Amino acid sequence: MKSKRFSSILAGLALLSFINCTHDNSPEFIPIDEGVGQSSDTLLVARFTTAPNFDGDVDAVWDEARRLINQATVSGAGDRIIPLNTINSGTDASLEPVDLFDPYIGEIYKYSLRGGHDGEYLYLLFEWEDDTDSKERESWYFEPISSTWKQHNKYANHKNDKYYEDKFAMMFPIKNAQGDYPQGFQGGTCTVTCHANLTDPQPGQKTTRHYMSINEELADLWHWKRNRNVLSQSVDDGYVRDADGKEGTAAANGRKGDEGTKMYDDKPIFTDPVTGFKGPKWVKKD
Repeated sequence: MKSKRFSSILAGLALLSFINCTHDNSPEFIPIDEGVGQSSDTLLVARFTTAPNFDGDVDAVWDEARRLINQATVSGAGDRIIPLNTINSGTDASLEPVDLFDPYIGEIYKYSLRGGHDGEYLYLLFEWEDDTDSKERESWYFEPISSTWKQHNKYANHKNDKYYEDKFAMMFPIKNAQGDYPQGFQGGTCTVTCHANLTDPQPGQKTTRHYMSINEELADLWHWKRNRNVLSQSVDDGYVRDADGKEGTAAANGRKGDEGTKMYDDKPIFTDPVTGFKGPKWVKKD
């Protein structure tokens, strides 16, 4: 199947590191301008003569920026202790794979990242190869036999159960009052915020979470989602802080959102007050 290439452009001002990236041999899936060159692990940010337009097209000015080209391989996310797809699994954990990412482990995604600035803003162009444009998320379908609405799983139970949107995130270390970056970022990038094998999970809680290990350390987090953010023409801006005394437990969650208006509703569920059945809050006619 011919690979599609999707891209997104973000603007802001920060230092850059990656989420879930590897440093294998650079895949050459995009033609390289030998005059600009490429890297597998270092992003050089070019000084643009003209800022790129945010219109969905890749402007010629991006030819001035050197590509960081690499590939990300999906690894395990840690064992789940209790079922997470409670809509279809109920309380039966045996219906779900042991590792949360089991249906994805080993998949490889080639990507390219370019950066530029105009003296005020940082511009980032992220492109990746993907066989499918995944934009479903817990999608609804009508079951004619039972005459009820049903919902696909949020987390894939097997390789043919992937009803979730593509997404990517970028994390930027934030200096503290003394001018120091979070410990571990220089050598370990954002993986230092990822904690697995957390204990005492409650319904809906995963045993792998992001949080800073040291109080008062912070990282900025940009999060883009294929379905929700494209429809709302937005990118979520958040941050990662400490676990607020819940370190080592599944209740720990250092991911927080910045102040502002949320651009989408990701829980559009209607519950019938008489039957208790659930369904989509909005349905497109025909």
